[in-house]
Amino acid sequence: MLSAGFVPFRSSRIGPAAVLGGEVGSRKSECDVGNLPSPCSSGHEEPILSRTMRNPEIEGNRQMRLGVFGGAFDPVHYGHLLLAELCREACQLDQVWFLPAASPPHKRHYVITPAQQRIEMLELAIGGNEHFAVSRLEVDRGGVSYTVDTLAQLKAEAPQRELFFLLGADSLVDLPCWREPERICELAMPGPKPSAATMS
Repeated sequence: MLSAGFVPFRSSRIGPAAVLGGEVGSRKSECDVGNLPSPCSSGHEEPILSRTMRNPEIEGNRQMRLGVFGGAFDPVHYGHLLLAELCREACQLDQVWFLPAASPPHKRHYVITPAQQRIEMLELAIGGNEHFAVSRLEVDRGGVSYTVDTLAQLKAEAPQRELFFLLGADSLVDLPCWREPERICELAMPGPKPSAATMS
């Protein structure tokens, strides 16, 4: 069962996806997905971004709407970029940060491409989109990359941010099995929090 704040939609090109986040009653609280193509998750004070970007938190002096898109990105592909752009437009996000995992929990027994190479692939893939950036937060933190730790760090660094956690519907199905799923919802859903029943 999806709780308030999960915004499912489908694109004929990328399949089902979901966004977790958005304060109920706020601007675009549930993300207007009506115009999407039919059929319609460190040692630095701030995450290290791969390229210089305009910062809405500073320029507009307002709450930043940040899309958080984690994964192995091994390799990054067109579906990742399309999902990120559709979510950005639907939820009116200021930026989407791609956070390649240092060690994905679900791929600990697999051989994956070194982190630096995956970062470089992402940088090439998002080139030209001023709303996208690559963050080294999980790579620099090292160890197994858990979404709950990443969201907690992002929230601690800038409590005023409104976080939107982007993930595919296949991952959404497994969310109750992730580390501290209710805490993930608390961090990425400023509105009403889900009960244990909605997470089952």
